[in-house]
Amino acid sequence: MATINGRTYQWSSISISMLGNTQVSGVGSISYEVTQEKKNIYGAHNRPVGRVSGAKECTGSIKLTIEEINKIRAAMPTGSRSLTDIPPFDITVSYNNGVEPITTDTLRACEFKDDKMSLAAESTDVMQELGLVIGVIDYGV
Repeated sequence: MATINGRTYQWSSISISMLGNTQVSGVGSISYEVTQEKKNIYGAHNRPVGRVSGAKECTGSIKLTIEEINKIRAAMPTGSRSLTDIPPFDITVSYNNGVEPITTDTLRACEFKDDKMSLAAESTDVMQELGLVIGVIDYGV
């Protein structure tokens, strides 16, 4: 973890907004990434002579409490109860260390990939990890 002026980023310094809720409190974790296939092109001998790149793909996941999931379901139009039916939405993730300016990453055109429930007797925190398809990630905006 990066240390800036003696202060580190921590989970309590993160603020997440999505689907009209400007302070989502029932988030246990969020992850997101951009991947791109890259491949060397070989000519004569055994050394690359160039490189090609494929399409960029943005994916992620968010871990929510059942209470947070139920809030999302309650706000959905009547007749539509699957999280996978929600139209694309943005998620903003803001964080700071109390010293530097606030940094905000914006995950644009997100959709839930799955809608699932998993409960177990020995669970102490009942959270569900839901996959995300993301259109574009704007880092540090």
